[in-house]
Amino acid sequence: MKRIIRIISVIGLIVMNAQAMAEWRVDIESKQAGAGRQNITLEVTAYWDNPLACIAVPIVVREIDPGSFWTPGPKGLPYDTVAFLANPIRSSNRVIWSWSDPDWATIAEGLKSSAGCATPGNMYDGVSPDNFHFFGHGNDPGLAPEPNGTTILQIEFDVTGVPGQFEFDTACSIPTIPCLFMIEAGVPIIEHGPSGTNDAIFNKGIITIVPCSCGTWGDLSGDGQINPLDLPYIVNYTYKSVPFPIPLPTGCNAIQGDWNCDGAVTPLDVINLVNYVYRSHPCGPCDPCVE
Repeated sequence: MKRIIRIISVIGLIVMNAQAMAEWRVDIESKQAGAGRQNITLEVTAYWDNPLACIAVPIVVREIDPGSFWTPGPKGLPYDTVAFLANPIRSSNRVIWSWSDPDWATIAEGLKSSAGCATPGNMYDGVSPDNFHFFGHGNDPGLAPEPNGTTILQIEFDVTGVPGQFEFDTACSIPTIPCLFMIEAGVPIIEHGPSGTNDAIFNKGIITIVPCSCGTWGDLSGDGQINPLDLPYIVNYTYKSVPFPIPLPTGCNAIQGDWNCDGAVTPLDVINLVNYVYRSHPCGPCDPCVE
């Protein structure tokens, strides 16, 4: 009898721990980026314990430090601004949906200042604050549980050249989506956001723009100087696509091996390195931190 009680107690503890670990959550990635850096990729990850019928997350992008913000850059805006309710944006348009069924989700801009929203914002124009939201829904039985999290959205953008921080936070964009919406599939309908059980967690993302710093620029071997040891690395990269062994510092807004800072590693960079090392050419590598 005592053994049975112990077994039941153990089972009860396992169930209680499983319930404690279960969560409904949305995380936006935080990361550092060099001043003026292009092609920053930001991931949005969601967790849900039971099949998901609907998710909606309004996002406000706002400056923490004046001038430190995302920017459209030469490739344009990171999402469609033509239609209020756009079709799912594909990777070719700089936004990647990671649903098992990509037609399950849409992305839309937020309203500039909507009645019922405590936090006013602007439609996306690259000026703080910017608002948009992403929205997904489906039929029964809903999306399968993702207790370990899945990347539901990737956004690619550029940042300004002003060191500091800006954030991706949640805030009301339209009155019917008051901050976070995660609806569990099944009967009864359970909404885990603030308008329901309020157990869904949102973790905002903070982008830190750091001053440009490229360390010993032109040193491809990592020995702290530019010498013949760097030549095999640039040759292998240029002609054999062999990656460089030493990554650039986070704050370096450049391409490793781009000796003349023209935005690509080409045979011309190989020639420049050879001339500098073996022919005492007076011109060393460019300074990628000087615009």
